[in-house]
Amino acid sequence: MITVNPSDGLIDEPIDIRLSNFEPNEEITLQAHKIDRLGQTWLSFGRFKTGSDGTFSLAEQAPKAGTYEDVDSNGLLWSMRIPDGSPKSFSENEPDTIHFSAQRNSTTVASTTIKRRFITHSVAEHAVDEENLIGTFFEPPGSGPHPAVLALHGTEGQVPWLLGAMLASHGYATLSLQYFDPTGKENLPTSLVEIPLEYFEHAIDWLLGQPSVTGDQVGVVGPSIGGELTLLLGATLSRIGAVVAYVPSGLVWQGPGGERPMWTYNGEDIPFVPLKINRDSVPSLARVATNGIRGQPVRVADLFRQSFSDLDSKSVKAGTIPVEEIDGPVLLISGKDDGIWPSTALSEIAIQRLEDHAHPYPYKHLAYENAGHIISLPFQPTADWDTFEIMPGVTLRAGGTPSGNAHAAADSWPQVLELFAEGLR
Repeated sequence: MITVNPSDGLIDEPIDIRLSNFEPNEEITLQAHKIDRLGQTWLSFGRFKTGSDGTFSLAEQAPKAGTYEDVDSNGLLWSMRIPDGSPKSFSENEPDTIHFSAQRNSTTVASTTIKRRFITHSVAEHAVDEENLIGTFFEPPGSGPHPAVLALHGTEGQVPWLLGAMLASHGYATLSLQYFDPTGKENLPTSLVEIPLEYFEHAIDWLLGQPSVTGDQVGVVGPSIGGELTLLLGATLSRIGAVVAYVPSGLVWQGPGGERPMWTYNGEDIPFVPLKINRDSVPSLARVATNGIRGQPVRVADLFRQSFSDLDSKSVKAGTIPVEEIDGPVLLISGKDDGIWPSTALSEIAIQRLEDHAHPYPYKHLAYENAGHIISLPFQPTADWDTFEIMPGVTLRAGGTPSGNAHAAADSWPQVLELFAEGLR
């Protein structure tokens, strides 16, 4: 018999897998698989040996062979993979159905099925396309009112649906906001150049004005450029009371396409750090794009390291985000093997500034070994988290290992929820 708990739960809930009623000390192959909406099969497995009582638990035993190595009750979830080059797909509003089977000498002797949900069924979801705002508003179950969070995306330029759905499933009224659209379909800027912070100020006012929302401050969370933006918004806007930044930068960098500001406020440019490229020691952006198009992902973190090392202190000071102005707790999450930019070092700039100014609220930096630029919700397949499609046809090396990225996601997410609980409730 295979017992998996919970048998029906959210994708961010850890599972417990136990096998019982087997022969003592026999080798069993435990396999997990799911079929996505494109009809592709995701697969993981591990080979284990039962105890003297014919039982074993994945929380207590590492596989002798398989798609992951160490003791991990959730290893069969994050180590699932499909053939290289296959398109990745998940259906947002329909749960994943995951099948577990135990095999003895290639014969299935026990099986069970569980469901993993991307959103609690009682969360209300509303498309927002009003008052010049583009996004999705998630209202948690229950009468409320609820504390509120503003969720932001990174350079992909898409509404962060999954992040908003998960936060709402945990009791936070969440506006997942889109602030630029590289496709040009929405009435938004098409690139990260001269985006007014007033847009986010207006979004916060809209969010706090919803009947299901309580309090006079919101939390804000975002990854990558969205993490930089999260710190900047927290330092600039008084109605932000808790900040979570994934793989962020404590510096404001220039916008793409020349030395132009990425952000403005009150009609003025937000000071930024220019990205200076030493073409003799690091690849140019043209080469990065060419290599990406040819299917050879490359690391661009060296662009930022080289640029930072070439800057004078005046330029760095001007572009440093005054994070000490944030009116609440701060959580930074980074990967030490980040291939997009050196998020651990860039996060430490913010942490050092908080320390220097004796920030009166709790703050923490979670820096993970063997983790890269993609640190997302836990217990999701991480085999493809080592690359990052910055735009159609251009793939960059994001860094990290599947196990390192999986650990970073699983360890950081409960602390994200804890910070919002402390800062907003």
